[in-house]
Amino acid sequence: MHKWISVTGHYIYPTMIGDLVLQRLAPQIGLFGGVTNEDVVSAAVPLVAHQLDLVEATLSDDKRHLVGDFSLADVFAATMIQYIALTPEGTKLLDERPAVADWVKRVTARPSYGKASYDLGY
Repeated sequence: MHKWISVTGHYIYPTMIGDLVLQRLAPQIGLFGGVTNEDVVSAAVPLVAHQLDLVEATLSDDKRHLVGDFSLADVFAATMIQYIALTPEGTKLLDERPAVADWVKRVTARPSYGKASYDLGY
């Protein structure tokens, strides 16, 4: 569990959220001068793909969780990964990794997740 929380915080969050999601969404609300840095997005996509491949491999063989039973690792990682679906690149990347997409849906559909999550209005 600690491994996945660390991987999420040190690798997944900066790349998926910082370099992909924020670059696509923040300009829509006037941040970054209203401009997406396409070079940052282009550099992020192969890194995001690699990270999702690692999650996909971890969830292979019908595993339902990253480590053993449902844990904070699932919540932490799925929370970050769900937001890439708000970008065209992320939607395609998730479509190509069905185990990750299904896992994110399962984690974010949990009643406890819904009570604790913040609605961004998307």
